[in-house]
Amino acid sequence: MNGRKISFLRRTTGLCELQRICYRHDKGAKRTLSVENSINLSRSKVIFKIREKLSSLSRTEGRFNSANKQEVAKLVEFAIEGICVEKTIKASVHQEFLVALRICFLQIYGYQQLIYDVNALKGELYDASDDTHEALLMSLWDNLMPDVSLTSRVSKQWTEIGFQGEDPKSDFRGMGLLGLKNLVYFSQHFASAARHILLHSNHPTQGYPFAITGINITFIAYNLLMSGQLKTHFFNTYFSTVIYFYTLIAFGSIRNRKM
Repeated sequence: MNGRKISFLRRTTGLCELQRICYRHDKGAKRTLSVENSINLSRSKVIFKIREKLSSLSRTEGRFNSANKQEVAKLVEFAIEGICVEKTIKASVHQEFLVALRICFLQIYGYQQLIYDVNALKGELYDASDDTHEALLMSLWDNLMPDVSLTSRVSKQWTEIGFQGEDPKSDFRGMGLLGLKNLVYFSQHFASAARHILLHSNHPTQGYPFAITGINITFIAYNLLMSGQLKTHFFNTYFSTVIYFYTLIAFGSIRNRKM
C-alpha cells in the first residue's frame, strides 16, 4: 500500500495501519501475516528498533521462549507501548487492539525462535560417544521393534527399520539430531501409526526405507519452515515449539500413510 493511501486512510479512519489490520481480521494467520508485513515495511525508526530487538532475542539469541517468559512479556509490552506512543494510540480506548497486537508479536517472534531451535538441533551432529545420543537411537529401535532385540549396536538389523547400513549414525549427517529426534518423537507418541507405516514400508514391491524417508521428510519440513511457508500453520499458536514442528510432520506422515 503506497504512502498517500495510508495517509488518507489514517486521516479518514483515525486508525493507523496496524490498528486497521487488527480490527479487520480475526485472530489467526491472516492477521499475523499482515501485521508482520506492516512491521517489516514500516519506515518508523521506533518500529525498526522494536523489530530489531525482538528479532535479536528470538532468531539470534534464542531466548524468545516459554523458559524466558518474564523477559519476553516485558519486551512485548515495551514494544506495544512504543507503538502506541509513536502512532498516538490511546491504550485505554483500544484495549482490543493491544490484545491482538500482543498475540501477533508472540506468533511472529515465536516462529523466529522456532527457526533458532530447529537450526540448533540440525547443527548438532550425531555422536556415538554421547550416551544421550545413543539412548535416543536405542529408543527408536525399541519403539518400532518392541518384540525384537537388537543383537549389537552395529548390525544389519538397522536396515529393517530403513537405515542404509549397519550403523545409523552416518544417515544423520544431513539433518543432525533433528532427524533422529523427529523419528523418536513419531515412534513414541504415534507408536501404532509408526509401526503400521513401518510394516507398509517393507512391502515387496511398494516398499521404501522408513528411517531414511522420515529424515527426508524432516528435511522438506525444515525447508518449508525456513522459507516461511509454515507460518500459516504456526501463526495459529502462541509459542511455536519444536514439539509442534515434530507433531506437524507426524500428522502429515499419518495422513499420507507413508513417510
